Order: sequence, then C-alpha cells, then structure tokens
Amino acid sequence: MSRILFPLAILSVILLALASGCTQATFSSPGEVPGGVNVALSKVDAEWSVGLGCYWTVNGYVYNSGTQPVDDIQAHITLIDRTTGAIQDSKSVAAGRLAAGESRSFSVKLDGECSGEYRVAVQVTSAK
Repeated sequence: MSRILFPLAILSVILLALASGCTQATFSSPGEVPGGVNVALSKVDAEWSVGLGCYWTVNGYVYNSGTQPVDDIQAHITLIDRTTGAIQDSKSVAAGRLAAGESRSFSVKLDGECSGEYRVAVQVTSAK
C-alpha cells in the first residue's frame, strides 16, 4: 500500500506546483515618447518550467510613427509586484535606429515567484 501512496504523494506535489503556477500579468506602457516612438505589447503570459521555475514571457514591438528617423531606441521592460510595487525583474531591449514607419519586435523572459501577482511596465527611451 505504501508503495502506491508514495508515488501518488509525489505526483500530487508536482501537480499542485504546476496548478498554482504563476498568476497572469497585465501590462502598461507610457504611450508615445518624443520623436513618435511607441511600444505595443502583443503577449504577456505567465509560464512555468522545471528549469526556469515561474517566468513571464513578454512579446511586443517598438515602432516609429513619426516622420523622422529616431536613434538609439531602448525598451525597458519591468515585472512589478502588484502588492508591494517592488521590481521583481527587469530587462532592456535595444531597438537601435528606426526609420519613419519602421518597427522592431522583441521577446523577453522575466523571472517571478510562482505565488506572485505582477504587472508589466514598459518605458521607451531614445536619443532624440
């Protein structure tokens, strides 16, 4: 009997860890920055894996809706704890130079705690 209960207990613990998973995140972005550069997020998903634990995949793109090229564009993506406001993880993506009407996509993975509730904030900066 104990030979059956032990594997069932292990399986239950694994299933509970997977089921608790990571809570969904929401996102916010600052909108337009000088020079007509914008950011849009197309996906913010909470995920779990054995190797990485809980993490959030953030996909989006930076685009230049202005009429002039903009140099040295950076997107700063931050995972923020909803209850404390503390930054959990942050990554920067260099989009470089964008001509008028041009866009560049990005995908980042941000580390989080499985029991945490987060939001994603994005800030775009440029040299212009």
